[in-house]
Amino acid sequence: MNLESGNYITLNNLGSIIWEKIKEPIKESDLINYLLSKYKLTESQRKEETLICLEKLNAENLLA
Repeated sequence: MNLESGNYITLNNLGSIIWEKIKEPIKESDLINYLLSKYKLTESQRKEETLICLEKLNAENLLA
């Protein structure tokens, strides 16, 4: 939840994993490589989904 706006963010399985991984500083490329090692999708699919998730979290000011 964004405490400033009161907006709730619902995360799917991938979003939840991303949220856990970004609790500590991590490079975008390392995050994508981690996800590639866990899921059987192409690099472009995983990168696109990761960037969409990060953009949504950033839009809600939930990223430091």
